[in-house]
Amino acid sequence: MPVQSNHKKKEAITKRRKRQIIAAAREVFSQKGFSEATTAEIAQQAGVSEGTIYNYFESKRDLLVSLIGGYALDESLLNLFKSPSINNIESLPAVLEDRIEIGFENSDLLTLLLAEIQRTPEFGEQYARQVLVPGLALLKAYLDMRVGNGTLRPVDTEVGSRIIVGMVVGLIAVHQIEGDGGFLSKYSIKDLAEEVANILTVGLGTKK
Repeated sequence: MPVQSNHKKKEAITKRRKRQIIAAAREVFSQKGFSEATTAEIAQQAGVSEGTIYNYFESKRDLLVSLIGGYALDESLLNLFKSPSINNIESLPAVLEDRIEIGFENSDLLTLLLAEIQRTPEFGEQYARQVLVPGLALLKAYLDMRVGNGTLRPVDTEVGSRIIVGMVVGLIAVHQIEGDGGFLSKYSIKDLAEEVANILTVGLGTKK
C-alpha cells in the first residue's frame, strides 16, 4: 500500500510540474515567439532549473507540441467522445462548439503552430504523429459510428474528418485575423457551431 501511495504521489507531482512548465512556455512563447524563446527563460518563468525542463521534455520543440496538443486533444474533447450522448444526432454541434471555443480562446497558438511548421518540417511531422493523426482517428471513428447508425449519409470518413478539422481551423484563423471586434464576435460560440454543423450535414445547395 505505501508503495502504491508513493507511486500516485510521484505521478501527481510529475503532472503538476509538467503543467507548470507548459504554462510558463505559453507565456514566453506568446511574448517572444517560438524561435526567440529559450528554455532558460521558460525555466525562469516556471521557477525551476533549466535542467528540470529536460526531465520532462526532450526539447523546446517537444514542449511546443505538448503545449498545443494539450488543447487540441484535451480532456473535455476526450470526455465528449466517451459520453453516451455521442450517439445522439445533436452530438456534432456539441463537439464543434467545444473545439471552436477552445480554438478562439487560444488562437495565438495556431499562429505559433503554423509558423513553426513552415519553418521546420520536422516539427510538422512530430505534430502530425503525436497530435493530428490521433485526433483525426478519433473524429473518423465518430463519423463511422454516425454513418453506421444512419444519422449521417455514407461518406468517405477519412476525407470527412479532415474537412471538419479544416473548417474549424479556418474559422479560428479568420477569428484571429479579424480580432475580438470582428464579424464572428457577433455570434455566440453555440450559434457558430450549429451553423458549421448545418453546413457540414446539409450543405450549401438549395433543397430539391
